[in-house]
Amino acid sequence: MIKIKNVKTVVGDVITHTIPSEEWKEIDAEGRLHLLPAMIDPHISLGSEGSEQWNLSIDSIIRGGITSIIEIPHEFSTSNMKKELEDKNRRVESILNKLDIPLNYSQYLLYSDSKDEELDVSAFKKSLIKGAVIHLEHHHSNMTEKGWENLFRLAAQEDIPIILNSFEGDSKKKTRLPTIEKAIKHTESWSNRLYILNVASQREIDLIQEGQERSLLIYAETNPKHLFSGDNTEADCLWKALNAGVIETLGSGFSLAQKSKDKIMFRGREHTILDPRFLLPLLLTAFRDKGISLEQFTQLTSTNIQNILEFEKNQDCVLVDLEKEDVIQKVRNGSSVDHKLIGWPVYTVVNGQVFVS
Repeated sequence: MIKIKNVKTVVGDVITHTIPSEEWKEIDAEGRLHLLPAMIDPHISLGSEGSEQWNLSIDSIIRGGITSIIEIPHEFSTSNMKKELEDKNRRVESILNKLDIPLNYSQYLLYSDSKDEELDVSAFKKSLIKGAVIHLEHHHSNMTEKGWENLFRLAAQEDIPIILNSFEGDSKKKTRLPTIEKAIKHTESWSNRLYILNVASQREIDLIQEGQERSLLIYAETNPKHLFSGDNTEADCLWKALNAGVIETLGSGFSLAQKSKDKIMFRGREHTILDPRFLLPLLLTAFRDKGISLEQFTQLTSTNIQNILEFEKNQDCVLVDLEKEDVIQKVRNGSSVDHKLIGWPVYTVVNGQVFVS
């Protein structure tokens, strides 16, 4: 059993919290740490499993207070066949066992309408995937009408959400808004769940809100790339949408395949701004500035994602020091700026195992 003494809840009560575990461990939060549900990251792409960078990313995920991820397959490194999905699940499970990190790992299926790629209908199973992804680049944005019908019909039959994603998350791409509009039309026809990642502009927010007001099951995610882009107009509309409940979830947006112009130096190592290790302190610092409550934070990073993607409830949690300060150094084009972040994870508890952050 894990016994956490003198820990604060999101509403400020001091309690003792226990979690089932095969080993005994006691943590004294000293009335200083807050107990939050562990985060779920619905927007992450780690690429080829087992590499050094993959292992480092897994470590960042856990120590950053994230205990569940849903991986978006990379365009050039995946198949939508049932056997490939099962094989990847086994490989990831084996590597996580060797690392002794009991991360809750799931994946999306990358849907393709390509004539060169056979669609395996048996891959559309909740036991295998959390959703079917349409990327807004490449041939996915030019799917045939038959391809759209097949996808939404299969997803409706299995009650699997459709996921819209963009590698770049660029709201200026010409294909983005028309594809969102088409997906909303099919969502209305087939009564699907539609989950739109990388929301980055007011026009996207307006489309999503209009669909939600018609009682369509449309959900949205944004991430630090857009919330902290430096474009105040863009960021302001996203924060307003978060407060209004139009955007209901937050993810890291981290991808090993994507190179960012912005680098972060932290404790002698170079990271990207989207490294999962920084997701919680970035958001907590911004939330404090924007006046968003801890209850809203836990809904955006855990509860809402759990409900939308139908995660089994667990007792994973993160102990956070809301007063802890640390500095990250943001580097771009040879110049650097220090940023003070307030609110860092101290312990992450995943499947009855404790990690020091």
